[in-house]
Amino acid sequence: MKLLFQNEWERLWSRKTSFLFLLFTPILVFITVIQSLQNNKTLEKTDPQYSFWSNFPIMSLSEVFMLYFNIVAVLLVVISFTHEYRTGQLRMILQRSYSFSKVFFAKYIVVLLYLFLLLVFYFVCSLVMGLIVFEGAEEVYLFFQPEPVTPIKSMSYSVNYYLLSFLSLIAVVSTAILVGVVSRSSTSAFAATAAFFLVSMIYPVLLGIFGEVIGYSQYVYFSLIEIQFSGVVQMLTSNLFLRRWIFSILVIYIVLGTSAALGVFSNRDSLH
Repeated sequence: MKLLFQNEWERLWSRKTSFLFLLFTPILVFITVIQSLQNNKTLEKTDPQYSFWSNFPIMSLSEVFMLYFNIVAVLLVVISFTHEYRTGQLRMILQRSYSFSKVFFAKYIVVLLYLFLLLVFYFVCSLVMGLIVFEGAEEVYLFFQPEPVTPIKSMSYSVNYYLLSFLSLIAVVSTAILVGVVSRSSTSAFAATAAFFLVSMIYPVLLGIFGEVIGYSQYVYFSLIEIQFSGVVQMLTSNLFLRRWIFSILVIYIVLGTSAALGVFSNRDSLH
């Protein structure tokens, strides 16, 4: 299994896209620096959206997370799973006496590890640029927090924000793999996953229309996009019910998506 993981890790880094995503990260952070500087001109320093160096990693990630990291996750899944699954490249790996489940989890872990490292790199870049560009403050206001916090606590909050964001990425990857192994081509896999995200974006809006009737607040978090947009922040509040609810939804996405994807992936009849 160790050798299989190593081979998959090397295969991932043999692709130019893996390096391009890393190289693009500082550029993306720089773009969010410019945007945050513009926002600061119109915001009070007591506004949670006002950027200081200690909360800039959150401001920066919240601007690009749903678009950039979701796209990276889907592309990695399409390349690592759908493309190899449907073009016959997977047969070469299976000929080395590896089981379907071992190949599946090796690829799954490699994709998650890459995304985790990319997220860590994004955090480091945003922290460094934040220290260079933005001022500090004795007290920092955070989203849905009743009282301001110290810069140290703001940094701790940022780390937790990134960890929960990564958890949501695991759910995205699990769902994308299921869509990917069901799809007949890389193009259809990407299109189907994009359609899923679109529905995930529209769902909370439609649910909000009937909110007064059905009390929709917690049900919007059936949407992965809504979890990434506001659910991660809600999980960092003192609202224990929402924290457990959103965490449970993410676990369901991960467990069901991974289990169903493994079942389809292990079906030899669909390997063509």
